[in-house]
Amino acid sequence: MQNVINCFRVLEAVAEHQPVGVSELARLLGMPRTSVFRCLQTLQQAEWLAPLGHDDTRWRVTARALTIARASPERGLREAALPVLQRLRDETDETVYLTVRDGYGAVLVERLDSNRSVRTFYPLYGRMPLHGPSNAKAILAHLSEEEIDEVMTAGLDRYTDTTQCQPDALRADITATRERGYSINLAEWRPEVCGIGAAILDPTMRPVGGTSISMPAFRFDEDDIARYGSLVAAAAAEIAHRLYSV
Repeated sequence: MQNVINCFRVLEAVAEHQPVGVSELARLLGMPRTSVFRCLQTLQQAEWLAPLGHDDTRWRVTARALTIARASPERGLREAALPVLQRLRDETDETVYLTVRDGYGAVLVERLDSNRSVRTFYPLYGRMPLHGPSNAKAILAHLSEEEIDEVMTAGLDRYTDTTQCQPDALRADITATRERGYSINLAEWRPEVCGIGAAILDPTMRPVGGTSISMPAFRFDEDDIARYGSLVAAAAAEIAHRLYSV
């Protein structure tokens, strides 16, 4: 049973950090390199993982593994969101993201890339903290107070100099997000990456996902915040309407 669990841990780590090598996986998971390599070979035989091109030292998730993700309940959300995200990407010419909550974090389930030569990037099905990127922060802001307390108790890791890792500061940020209707990420998770996000809410006002406009910090302009915030909030509301309207 432990071997099966280890294989799933390796699969999740590759999905989050791909392309990634054996040594880094061993460090991330606290497993011996030999055990990690055996798991990689097993997952390769199952056609869930594959080496990156001709570089057999770095690994990636295959399309076969992604079929599992496509069969999840988030599929309906992705289908409802896709045309809205395409329009949002075209209106801003920035990369747009769609995430769903997963425990104390969030998972990226869709990404539409900007056409600009310099743009932000994060791999599909990669995990992220709820107190970091704007799409995840928007989800966090619409959780119950009890759930927010649980997230804070689980730990608020610092990722950059601007990460909101103090409970009082994060609560103030949550309040501001609720009042504005959108969240702002000032390079709080990844250095030099900013974003503006909004939560997608079900009819009971529970967050089922988050969407965001993401751009390099050098292209983030405070004069654009209100316009981008209005666009992403409207996009989130339209996705919810498409998802839940009869």
